[in-house]
Amino acid sequence: DRTKYFTFNTIQATRGCSKGCGYCSVGAFFGPTFRKRSPDDVVSEIKGMLSPQANGGGRTARHFVFIDDNLTLDRSYARQLFEAMVPLGIKWACQATTELAEDAELLGLASRSGCIFVSVGFESINPLNVARLRKNWAATGMAEGQGTAKPLEAVCDAFRQTVAKFHKQGVCVLGNFMLGFDDDDPDVTARTIRSSREIDLDAALFHIVTPLPGTKSYNDLARENRITTRDWAQYDSGHVVFPPTLLSPRALQDAFWQAYQEFYSTSRILLRVFRSPRQLGARLAVNWSTRRKLKRLTKDRAG
Repeated sequence: DRTKYFTFNTIQATRGCSKGCGYCSVGAFFGPTFRKRSPDDVVSEIKGMLSPQANGGGRTARHFVFIDDNLTLDRSYARQLFEAMVPLGIKWACQATTELAEDAELLGLASRSGCIFVSVGFESINPLNVARLRKNWAATGMAEGQGTAKPLEAVCDAFRQTVAKFHKQGVCVLGNFMLGFDDDDPDVTARTIRSSREIDLDAALFHIVTPLPGTKSYNDLARENRITTRDWAQYDSGHVVFPPTLLSPRALQDAFWQAYQEFYSTSRILLRVFRSPRQLGARLAVNWSTRRKLKRLTKDRAG
């Protein structure tokens, strides 16, 4: 039923990611290789989905979602793809890292080709985690070995500036945060929740650190005998499946629900949605659908 979805149009231009993050299943599943379809092939598929017979003629028929794990990993390829997409007149969303915001030329081209929403893995505001995860160094001004060189406030400020760069090009940001790393104490967790509201995101998703089978994270925790369940239904980033070092499992689980309840209160949704007329409809769709899902999950949890 197309009326129940913001868009039916999903497409994949690349597969895999060579970043090698220890918690991520992408490398474990696909290996380190980054595979790419030709830009002409991708554009041809998009044109096919734009035909009246394929798109159903709905108001969001020209909206697309790239399901690639990291669409802009190969910047040269991304430039070719976005240039080929400019004449299509579509609007699209994707997943990317903060590196996209640091490349003003590529981000501007993404915007001109129709990018309106990007899902970005900020993961953590804890400098120790930023260093360990080997992500977001450029965004935070850190380098390898600088795990304690910056306070949490500096990391948050850097992320705020990253979001501002996306907004300058008319691109909304869905930020992803992980709760429950071994260096996260109750104070860090609380400040992560607070910071997610203060860096001007358009939407957010919160995830309990989950050691997915096949990842370095899983292997390390299994070796330490810290895996508490192998009920794979619990491995959905919404359940605690190992005891963190500085948090109790109950405290971490409660923080997960608190993060969603605070971020998706009606008043905060309205503030985010109406911060700008640009992409208002997309922000409303993402925020309200997430709030509806949260209410359903909360009801199931209570039951």
